[in-house]
Amino acid sequence: MAKKKLRAGVGAEANIITRYIAPKQPATNDKKHRSDIILIGRYDVKQKIRYLFHMKGADDTEILNGSKQFIQISKEGDLSQIFEADIVAEEDEIEEPKIGWAKSRARKLLYTDVKEGNVALEAYGEDGKRTTDNKEVYMLHPEYSEWKYKKFSSRLAGIRRIIKAKNGRAEDDQKAFDKFVENNEVSTVSHKGYIQWQGSDAQRLLRKDIKDGTLEKYTKENYPKNHKMEFWLTRPEYYDELPLPVFRDKIRQEIRSAKYIHTLNVRGKAETYKYNN
Repeated sequence: MAKKKLRAGVGAEANIITRYIAPKQPATNDKKHRSDIILIGRYDVKQKIRYLFHMKGADDTEILNGSKQFIQISKEGDLSQIFEADIVAEEDEIEEPKIGWAKSRARKLLYTDVKEGNVALEAYGEDGKRTTDNKEVYMLHPEYSEWKYKKFSSRLAGIRRIIKAKNGRAEDDQKAFDKFVENNEVSTVSHKGYIQWQGSDAQRLLRKDIKDGTLEKYTKENYPKNHKMEFWLTRPEYYDELPLPVFRDKIRQEIRSAKYIHTLNVRGKAETYKYNN
């Protein structure tokens, strides 16, 4: 990968690398001499870039100018005010990573920025004006600068299309689900003809009987003939709604659930699921 080139921006520090342009350089025999300057702007003359600057440490009201080819950036300035023309001018000098845009970290970051709203999903607002400055988006992460700016706009547009398409499918799925629910009432009976256990009065009461210790009283010692049946007969919500064999299964199910919830509360999820193993 080619070495990243420093970019110009407001307040960037630079050197004039020749003594034969304005402003006149100090008289010296040192051929390696470089006059230090601070960049404040840029303009074009017949498609040639010229920087506006003042000498470092001198009167900053004396605005000078010089051709881009004779000015070497030594320290980047305010990257939020980078000279966009300079980004584009450096395109031919950027060698994009071999991994490819589709699998790059830059693409993942851009996708996240758009999905989370850091970058507007729509390129244009209701007033017809752009919602974002592509240059500002390009400067959000250093990873973006590894990829050519002139392709950044189309890459951003591509990610916007993907997210909008996924959002559209999610909306269609939700509408289809809502329509299904509207046309199909929730069944209160299972496929076996019993009540739907989840959310039923029988489930609520059984959980209460387990929690307050009522179920523990119905043991083989206290009811030798059939302790589960005796408990089953304590409430009409039990014996009117479920056969005894099915109710026995529901007891075991709710006891397991109660133990599981107790374990999570006491030992914590990390230890229960052994995340660290």
